[in-house]
Amino acid sequence: MRRQRTTPTGFARSLVVTVLGLASLCGLSGGPKSPFVPMLFAPVGIAFAAFGKSRPTRQVFVTLVFGVAYIVASLLLFPWPPIPVPHLHAMLVVSIVMSTTLLYFGVTGLAAAYRSTASQLESMRLDVIHGAAHRTAELESVGARVAHEIKNPLASIKGLVQLVHGSPGDAERSSLRLGVVLDEVARVERVIQAYLTFSRPTADLHRAPVQVDHFVSDFAELLSGQALRSNVELTVSCPKFAADIDADKLKQALLNLAQNALHAMPQGGRLTLDVSHDAEAFELCVIDTGHGMSAQELKKVKEPYYTRRPGGTGLGLVIAEGIVRQHGGRLLLESELGVGTTARIHLPKAAP
Repeated sequence: MRRQRTTPTGFARSLVVTVLGLASLCGLSGGPKSPFVPMLFAPVGIAFAAFGKSRPTRQVFVTLVFGVAYIVASLLLFPWPPIPVPHLHAMLVVSIVMSTTLLYFGVTGLAAAYRSTASQLESMRLDVIHGAAHRTAELESVGARVAHEIKNPLASIKGLVQLVHGSPGDAERSSLRLGVVLDEVARVERVIQAYLTFSRPTADLHRAPVQVDHFVSDFAELLSGQALRSNVELTVSCPKFAADIDADKLKQALLNLAQNALHAMPQGGRLTLDVSHDAEAFELCVIDTGHGMSAQELKKVKEPYYTRRPGGTGLGLVIAEGIVRQHGGRLLLESELGVGTTARIHLPKAAP
């Protein structure tokens, strides 16, 4: 049978009822001379062990006082004849055995409960320690990675600025060098923004009714320049419908997926944004014809800091999946080496 748990209040009430029952038994079997009188001390002893100096203990003790008063008064209320000696001895033996049994189960049960509680508290303490150590290690890892990724572009910026400062008369070369400086500064900004987005809480979701076809069309327009420079053909397929989404955040998730797709096609290819929907949900697919991923890479690609691209943060997919989950959806990846990758974003049309 499944063991039922009881509350401290329920346990105290059961002890009070036990004292009352035993007092009644004593009153009906000889009053103060009853062989069952020793049994009264078993539930009281258990109460002392369980609750110490507390209200439940006082309740049990007051019940005992009233029980003893009833036992003494029972001589006047119930003038029973004396119990025959053989019967008295047998009842005394039964009383001792039952008292010992009550104490055994009560005290051993309390000891087991205390051990279990101590074990659970120790387990919780270790979990807290391990969690704190894990978070500290993560923070150290993030800090080291940010420092490493920012160190290189800062060194480049410093060197180029020194060159420009050392040759102020060469305007053309200075302009080229300053252009590289701007690119490196933008790279630093992207690294910092990626880590800020990864660490920032995602509770601030602002949904609003959005025409998804317009949203996808605007996103494709935003992506068209980079696709053209990468020699990538961009195609869009999206029916007209509306949904409640956070357009800015979903655009950020799509941009991370599209950037990954473009980097997977260094020699050019085709990037497709394909959208379908039904009455309750819609699916937005980002499909590329890049080099694809193996099954092992596909398992690791959603892990934080895992990246196959030099200079990448390894957080793009993590951020994208976090945004999708925040919308109540899911992000699925399908990939095949030499064929390409499909990222499927499945989202509800309304807030879940």
